[in-house]
Amino acid sequence: MSKHDPKTVREKECKRWHMRRSQKKVKCISYVTEQMKRNVRRRWRKQKAKYRARVKSTQACTPPPSEVHSEDGRTKHGRATLAYNKTKAYRCIVSLTTSLQSEKTAKAKYKKRWLRLKMSMSNCCASTIPSVSSHRAVSTTSACMAPE
Repeated sequence: MSKHDPKTVREKECKRWHMRRSQKKVKCISYVTEQMKRNVRRRWRKQKAKYRARVKSTQACTPPPSEVHSEDGRTKHGRATLAYNKTKAYRCIVSLTTSLQSEKTAKAKYKKRWLRLKMSMSNCCASTIPSVSSHRAVSTTSACMAPE
């Protein structure tokens, strides 16, 4: 057996303890007077009562252990996988909504540009009526020909 084997270490400590007890080097309650025994035992009872009260209060404050177990028998920690899926779906919805909004604004912009061009072309065609002054006709025709 090796020097650091736990069994041999325990046996050695046990022998040492019994030797020290027999030589009265270890303080024991049997070596003190009756009054001291009572005082020591009273202090022990108080300490034990404090310990029990502390354990009882911590047990009252702590919640019971959860019974949720995964396939491998361990409790599940962290966020559920479903929450990640919902978050991903929400992000997808938000990105699609913003892209749809940008497409709608682009469509509205080009539609307005087309309508302005259409109206200016119809105004150009209507300016050929002789009752319109020549100055005004020139300005509208130049507006029709000018690129945007």
